Amino acid sequence: MKAHSRFWILSITILFLPYPLQAQKQWIFSAMKDEMARTVTELRIDTLPPPYYVAYSVTESESYSIRASMGSLISSSATPRSRTINVQMRVGNPSFDNTNFLSFSGFGRSGVTYVEDDGSKRTSFEDDYTVLRRDLWLASDAVYKRVVDDLSRKKAALQQRIRSDTTADFGPAKPYSAVVPPRSESFDRASWEEKAKRLSSVLKKFPEIHYSEVN
Repeated sequence: MKAHSRFWILSITILFLPYPLQAQKQWIFSAMKDEMARTVTELRIDTLPPPYYVAYSVTESESYSIRASMGSLISSSATPRSRTINVQMRVGNPSFDNTNFLSFSGFGRSGVTYVEDDGSKRTSFEDDYTVLRRDLWLASDAVYKRVVDDLSRKKAALQQRIRSDTTADFGPAKPYSAVVPPRSESFDRASWEEKAKRLSSVLKKFPEIHYSEVN
């Protein structure tokens, strides 16, 4: 005689990502422009190629997380306002640069700073021009060391094979500028807690589901 059992897990996820944007802060744009000018003119190592393309972005955000199961709250929390910078960089030339190549080298291997694989780094959320420029410089330095290493690895890898695709790595485009007015978003925490509890309680009707959760 054999015993049979089933274990089901059902997860329902609701994403609500409000970004309470503040009034435009000119000092952020000034810090980005000033640091980018230094990066383009001064960031290089000996005879290695300097970057021919640099892009900076700064993102401010707040987030809320609510979890409920079977009609009851499991957790409800808020993440304070945070600010993240992102650095994108290309070395070489538009026809052949460090991109379109999978590398497993790491950022900031010198131990000076740490940057995520996508070029992101957390910075202070306080309005400090000097701190933002410092973090942009550290992130740029770490990313530059990564991309010049990637370019070297890419050249070495392609020496072992014949390239059939000679498409350029980067194409020209006309500059485009857009400034969008900030939009204020509000988050009704109590309302979303009730929604999570109400939606999670629906699954009480299915006894064959051992565990369910709404996030």
